Amino acid sequence: EKALRRTIQDGSQCDRIAAEVDLAHQQRGLFTGGMLMADANPFLTNLSADAQLHGVLVFQLGPSPTTVVVGSGFDCNIVLQGVGIPPRLCEFSISQGEDVTIRLLPPCSRHQSSRCMVNGCMVHRGTDVQLEHGDRLIFGWVHVFQIHMPNLARRLGLSVCPPLMTDWDALREVAPGESETYSVLSLYIQ
Repeated sequence: EKALRRTIQDGSQCDRIAAEVDLAHQQRGLFTGGMLMADANPFLTNLSADAQLHGVLVFQLGPSPTTVVVGSGFDCNIVLQGVGIPPRLCEFSISQGEDVTIRLLPPCSRHQSSRCMVNGCMVHRGTDVQLEHGDRLIFGWVHVFQIHMPNLARRLGLSVCPPLMTDWDALREVAPGESETYSVLSLYIQ
Protein backbone atom coordinates (compact mmCIF):
# COMPACT_ATOMS: atom_id res chain seq x y z
CA GLU A 1 0.00 0.00 0.00
CA LYS A 2 2.84 2.43 0.86
CA ALA A 3 4.60 1.58 -2.40
CA LEU A 4 1.35 2.17 -4.32
CA ARG A 5 0.83 5.56 -2.63
CA ARG A 6 4.46 6.52 -3.33
CA THR A 7 4.05 5.51 -7.00
CA ILE A 8 0.85 7.54 -7.33
CA GLN A 9 2.49 10.50 -5.59
CA ASP A 10 5.61 10.22 -7.81
CA GLY A 11 3.37 9.94 -10.88
CA SER A 12 1.49 13.11 -10.04
CA GLN A 13 4.79 14.87 -9.37
CA CYS A 14 6.03 13.73 -12.81
CA ASP A 15 2.82 15.02 -14.40
CA ARG A 16 3.27 18.37 -12.63
CA ILE A 17 6.89 18.64 -13.81
CA ALA A 18 5.89 17.67 -17.38
CA ALA A 19 3.16 20.35 -17.34
CA GLU A 20 5.70 22.96 -16.16
CA VAL A 21 8.14 21.96 -18.93
CA ASP A 22 5.33 22.14 -21.54
CA LEU A 23 4.35 25.60 -20.29
CA ALA A 24 7.98 26.81 -20.47
CA HIS A 25 8.27 25.46 -24.04
CA GLN A 26 5.01 27.12 -25.07
CA GLN A 27 6.20 30.44 -23.63
CA ARG A 28 9.27 30.12 -25.91
CA GLY A 29 7.03 29.36 -28.91
CA LEU A 30 8.00 25.67 -29.03
CA PHE A 31 5.11 23.39 -29.93
CA THR A 32 4.76 20.49 -27.48
CA GLY A 33 1.45 18.90 -28.42
CA GLY A 34 0.59 16.07 -30.79
CA MET A 35 -0.34 16.98 -34.36
CA LEU A 36 -0.40 20.54 -35.62
CA MET A 37 -3.79 21.69 -36.81
CA ALA A 38 -4.13 22.46 -40.53
CA ASP A 39 -5.59 25.86 -39.65
CA ALA A 40 -2.66 26.70 -37.36
CA ASN A 41 -0.80 29.99 -37.38
CA PRO A 42 2.47 30.15 -39.33
CA PHE A 43 5.16 27.92 -37.83
CA LEU A 44 8.76 26.78 -38.39
CA THR A 45 9.99 23.18 -38.51
CA ASN A 46 13.63 22.18 -38.47
CA LEU A 47 15.15 20.39 -41.46
CA SER A 48 17.65 17.59 -41.01
CA ALA A 49 19.19 14.83 -43.12
CA ASP A 50 18.61 12.53 -40.13
CA ALA A 51 15.01 11.26 -40.36
CA GLN A 52 14.75 11.01 -36.57
CA LEU A 53 15.67 14.68 -36.11
CA HIS A 54 13.77 16.07 -39.11
CA GLY A 55 10.76 18.14 -38.05
CA VAL A 56 11.34 17.55 -34.34
CA LEU A 57 11.56 21.27 -33.51
CA VAL A 58 8.36 23.15 -34.22
CA PHE A 59 8.16 26.84 -33.36
CA GLN A 60 4.76 28.54 -33.53
CA LEU A 61 5.05 32.10 -34.81
CA GLY A 62 1.94 33.03 -32.89
CA PRO A 63 -1.40 34.54 -33.78
CA SER A 64 -1.27 37.61 -36.01
CA PRO A 65 -0.40 40.41 -35.62
CA THR A 66 2.76 39.72 -33.65
CA THR A 67 6.54 39.96 -33.67
CA VAL A 68 8.86 37.02 -32.91
CA VAL A 69 12.57 37.54 -32.19
CA VAL A 70 15.18 34.83 -32.92
CA GLY A 71 18.60 34.83 -31.28
CA SER A 72 20.83 33.30 -28.64
CA GLY A 73 19.63 35.65 -25.88
CA PHE A 74 17.27 34.15 -23.35
CA ASP A 75 14.91 37.09 -23.80
CA CYS A 76 14.18 36.00 -27.40
CA ASN A 77 10.98 34.19 -28.37
CA ILE A 78 13.00 31.51 -30.21
CA VAL A 79 16.36 30.76 -28.59
CA LEU A 80 19.01 29.09 -30.77
CA GLN A 81 22.68 28.61 -29.93
CA GLY A 82 25.50 28.33 -32.44
CA VAL A 83 28.03 30.08 -34.62
CA GLY A 84 26.56 33.11 -36.37
CA ILE A 85 23.67 33.59 -33.93
CA PRO A 86 24.07 36.73 -31.81
CA PRO A 87 21.80 37.53 -28.85
CA ARG A 88 19.24 39.09 -31.26
CA LEU A 89 19.62 37.83 -34.83
CA CYS A 90 16.37 38.54 -36.63
CA GLU A 91 12.72 39.33 -36.20
CA PHE A 92 9.60 37.87 -37.81
CA SER A 93 6.63 40.20 -38.27
CA ILE A 94 3.26 38.54 -38.78
CA SER A 95 0.57 40.92 -40.06
CA GLN A 96 -3.17 40.65 -39.52
CA GLY A 97 -3.49 38.96 -42.93
CA GLU A 98 -0.77 36.51 -41.83
CA ASP A 99 1.83 37.91 -44.21
CA VAL A 100 5.22 37.05 -42.70
CA THR A 101 8.37 39.13 -43.14
CA ILE A 102 11.83 38.64 -41.69
CA ARG A 103 14.32 41.39 -40.85
CA LEU A 104 17.93 41.17 -39.65
CA LEU A 105 18.37 43.06 -36.38
CA PRO A 106 21.27 45.47 -35.67
CA PRO A 107 24.30 43.73 -34.11
CA CYS A 108 25.13 44.18 -30.45
CA SER A 109 28.77 44.52 -31.51
CA ARG A 110 30.47 45.03 -34.86
CA HIS A 111 32.73 42.08 -34.05
CA GLN A 112 29.78 39.73 -33.78
CA SER A 113 29.24 37.48 -36.77
CA SER A 114 25.69 36.75 -37.82
CA ARG A 115 24.00 35.04 -40.73
CA CYS A 116 20.39 34.72 -41.78
CA MET A 117 19.39 33.35 -45.19
CA VAL A 118 16.12 32.76 -47.04
CA ASN A 119 16.20 30.19 -49.86
CA GLY A 120 19.99 30.51 -50.08
CA CYS A 121 20.12 34.32 -50.21
CA MET A 122 21.38 36.54 -47.41
CA VAL A 123 18.96 38.75 -45.54
CA HIS A 124 20.64 42.16 -45.47
CA ARG A 125 20.26 44.74 -42.73
CA GLY A 126 17.63 47.36 -43.40
CA THR A 127 15.49 45.20 -45.69
CA ASP A 128 12.38 43.19 -44.94
CA VAL A 129 12.06 39.91 -46.83
CA GLN A 130 8.52 38.69 -47.53
CA LEU A 131 8.30 34.96 -46.78
CA GLU A 132 6.27 32.41 -48.71
CA HIS A 133 4.88 29.05 -47.64
CA GLY A 134 7.69 26.46 -47.80
CA ASP A 135 10.63 28.90 -47.79
CA ARG A 136 13.87 27.58 -46.27
CA LEU A 137 15.62 29.63 -43.58
CA ILE A 138 19.19 29.27 -42.33
CA PHE A 139 20.05 30.84 -38.98
CA GLY A 140 23.78 31.11 -38.32
CA TRP A 141 25.79 28.27 -39.80
CA VAL A 142 23.93 25.40 -38.15
CA HIS A 143 20.16 25.79 -37.93
CA VAL A 144 17.96 25.12 -40.97
CA PHE A 145 14.18 25.56 -40.87
CA GLN A 146 11.21 25.60 -43.22
CA ILE A 147 8.27 27.95 -42.75
CA HIS A 148 4.72 26.63 -42.99
CA MET A 149 1.86 29.04 -43.61
CA PRO A 150 -1.28 26.87 -43.83
CA ASN A 151 -3.78 29.69 -44.38
CA LEU A 152 -1.70 31.27 -47.16
CA ALA A 153 -1.22 27.86 -48.79
CA ARG A 154 -4.98 27.28 -48.80
CA ARG A 155 -5.67 30.75 -50.25
CA LEU A 156 -3.18 30.10 -53.07
CA GLY A 157 -4.42 26.57 -53.71
CA LEU A 158 -1.12 25.01 -52.58
CA SER A 159 -0.58 21.92 -50.49
CA VAL A 160 -0.61 22.73 -46.79
CA CYS A 161 2.41 20.40 -46.45
CA PRO A 162 5.23 21.72 -48.69
CA PRO A 163 7.56 19.20 -50.39
CA LEU A 164 9.75 17.28 -47.96
CA MET A 165 13.26 18.75 -47.87
CA THR A 166 16.38 18.15 -45.82
CA ASP A 167 18.97 20.55 -44.49
CA TRP A 168 21.27 19.50 -47.36
CA ASP A 169 18.64 20.61 -49.90
CA ALA A 170 18.47 24.02 -48.22
CA LEU A 171 22.27 24.31 -48.01
CA ARG A 172 22.62 23.50 -51.73
CA GLU A 173 20.51 26.59 -52.45
CA VAL A 174 23.12 28.91 -50.95
CA ALA A 175 24.28 31.08 -53.82
CA PRO A 176 28.08 31.07 -54.28
CA GLY A 177 28.21 34.88 -54.00
CA GLU A 178 26.33 34.73 -50.68
CA SER A 179 28.89 32.45 -49.03
CA GLU A 180 32.14 34.04 -47.95
CA THR A 181 33.73 30.60 -47.51
CA TYR A 182 32.71 29.47 -51.00
CA SER A 183 34.14 32.66 -52.51
CA VAL A 184 37.50 32.03 -50.82
CA LEU A 185 37.59 28.34 -51.75
CA SER A 186 36.29 28.75 -55.32
CA LEU A 187 39.87 29.23 -56.59
CA TYR A 188 40.76 25.77 -55.30
CA ILE A 189 37.55 24.22 -56.64
CA GLN A 190 38.19 25.50 -60.17
